[in-house]
Amino acid sequence: MREKETETRKGNVSTTGERNVKERKAGDKKERCKRRQNEKIKCGILLLLICFLVVAVKNPAFAETETGNIEICIEDTGEQIKREGVTFQYSKVASLVDGAYEMGKRYEDKGVDLNEVRYAREQEELSRTLSKYHYSDGLCRTDCDGKATLTNLRAGVYLIYVEDESEYEVQPVLVQLPKWDEDNGAMNWNVRVCPKQTIREEAAKTGDSQQAGAWAMLCLGAGILILLLAVKKD
Repeated sequence: MREKETETRKGNVSTTGERNVKERKAGDKKERCKRRQNEKIKCGILLLLICFLVVAVKNPAFAETETGNIEICIEDTGEQIKREGVTFQYSKVASLVDGAYEMGKRYEDKGVDLNEVRYAREQEELSRTLSKYHYSDGLCRTDCDGKATLTNLRAGVYLIYVEDESEYEVQPVLVQLPKWDEDNGAMNWNVRVCPKQTIREEAAKTGDSQQAGAWAMLCLGAGILILLLAVKKD
């Protein structure tokens, strides 16, 4: 009788041990499955982040948050033109919204659509017209090399002009930022522009008048001298 009870106990212990082993194996299997699932989730999240970054770089909507610079220069043409200390005003005319230019509030009632401007002559005429409104978001001055830089500018179109009543006139310009660079096949966020500088018509006329007056005085002096010499001979 005791032997049977002992065998029964041994059988129960053996069954319990096998059950525990099976449970541990099942638990380990569930843990491995759970870890694999977590790894898959992490890989999926990483893939989504990579896709998001790719779209952010290529989508123009994200480009609206980037900033760039505009370098202004007055080229040395060999003529006696002013290069240092020229004060440039700048004004943001339009912003880049969903791949198109949207006029700013100050210019939206001027009847201008920059998306329709196709030719350089149209752009030059438009820059002169817009500069007459004298809107300004800030200024900068050229250094001894005739250079000045506007920094941290958002995407859009900027008007660069000079309000200087000197004898030289600097042509206002419209600058697109960013600008397509055909050589590199990419958008350029560091744009360089060199406005033309010419002598004003008033200054040119004044110079011509002064030169004509000098010649007249010279001729008058020469005539008086000849007359005095003729009288002396008599």
